[in-house]
Amino acid sequence: VDRAAGPSFGVPSVGVHLIAFTREAPAEGAVDGVMRVWVAQRAAGKSKWPLLLDPTVAGGHAHPLSLAESVAKEAAEEAAVDATLMSKAVYAGVVGMSTCDDYTDPEDEEVNNINLGGAGEADGVGGAALRHAECHVWDLEVPGDWRPSAADGEVGAFLLWRGDQLLQALRVCTVCRP
Repeated sequence: VDRAAGPSFGVPSVGVHLIAFTREAPAEGAVDGVMRVWVAQRAAGKSKWPLLLDPTVAGGHAHPLSLAESVAKEAAEEAAVDATLMSKAVYAGVVGMSTCDDYTDPEDEEVNNINLGGAGEADGVGGAALRHAECHVWDLEVPGDWRPSAADGEVGAFLLWRGDQLLQALRVCTVCRP
């Protein structure tokens, strides 16, 4: 099944994410320094969720690569993470997500007027599908002077945010991709 059609058949997608972060030196008397996370802003030309925020690196699991090979490939392509730095990444676990994708098409009335409610008029919901995904996540502490570089055009910019800034953005929900 083509991965774009997968949600229509209940097939979960598998992704790999890398969270690159750095710590500032602790202030006098503090135990820990301030953590800052590199956040990717998706390129304006992306077909899904343009200009929204993403993890430092986010991509699909490329068959037949292992998950670790997939995240290393994506990290090199999306953020120019070299193999030496990538070798320090630590697997953090897997996050399961379910979102509702809207497959409306302005040129396809048949798809746009699917009646999901049973008998009666078309409800105009369109080709909505519940999408299941599992994202395997790695954490990578990077040196304070390291800067990601958008190597493949999928990222418009990288932003270095404090943890509290990132939490606020996640609470707003309109600036981060689902």
